[in-house]
Amino acid sequence: MRALFVVNPNATTAGASNPTVLAATLGAETDLTIVPTERRDHATEIAERAADDGVDLVIAHGGDGTVNEIVNGLMRVPAERRPMLAVVPGGHGNVFSRALGQSTDPAEVTDRLAEAIRDGVRRRISLGDVGGRFFTFAAGFGFDARVVRQVDLGRKAGRSATTPQYVAASLREYMRSTPWRRAPLTLITPSGMMTPGLHLLIVANTTPWTYLGDQPLHACPDASFDTGLDILGLRRFGPATLAQTFAQVLTAASPRHRHLLRLHDLDGVSIHSHLPISVQLDGEYAGEVTTANVRAHREALTVVPGIG
Repeated sequence: MRALFVVNPNATTAGASNPTVLAATLGAETDLTIVPTERRDHATEIAERAADDGVDLVIAHGGDGTVNEIVNGLMRVPAERRPMLAVVPGGHGNVFSRALGQSTDPAEVTDRLAEAIRDGVRRRISLGDVGGRFFTFAAGFGFDARVVRQVDLGRKAGRSATTPQYVAASLREYMRSTPWRRAPLTLITPSGMMTPGLHLLIVANTTPWTYLGDQPLHACPDASFDTGLDILGLRRFGPATLAQTFAQVLTAASPRHRHLLRLHDLDGVSIHSHLPISVQLDGEYAGEVTTANVRAHREALTVVPGIG
């Protein structure tokens, strides 16, 4: 089996492990080539070329941004030629890796991944896309996307995307009169159900998420890589509503109250706003839109999981 080990040298915790040592373990089971990323979207280019180079497996070593880039490259390849994906965690949140059930220890995951390659362990997972840009675990519109934007600006200024940075950005954004307050979202499902007046909208492809250290967050407790997309939306954004929703997200209780919209296993949705609203995909800021079409792609990608 030919494999690429795509390493993001700038990932938050990638430097805590030695990619050469990890590659030696993986190289015992594959014909492995190490490729460092050099710029934004470089991993997408690498993954897209992988099939033409005869690669069977692309292994990401970085954070969720690196994984997202690789997935978008792989999804440009026809399904019958598409290489498989594996992930060795190397970022701050590693949400996708942990949602697969993997450890946060890169060395441990690498050992388990080598075993999975040797034993032929595979898993098919679903993905989502917004206007042709794929995501693995979530897309967000409105408030949470504005928070991601603030953290992204901090990273460009040299600050790490740590849990305190997310908390501080959330508090700052909540206190501001920004477009997510002035431009409520309207959600339309494939059946034609229309829900206006949403100030927060999350499209989930799996659970849990791990933005707050080791604390799992279950925004949509029924979401799964094995189904379509789930929706969580808030019609009100007051302190009481937020506190109730957040408590349920922390405890994995199914969020239910009269200001909350919750939908399960959809093939897609369309989202509309009269003003541009922010979008985030897998924790990466993706710009602003007034209309977004979100689609589910069931069993879109084969993953080799490093669990056991």
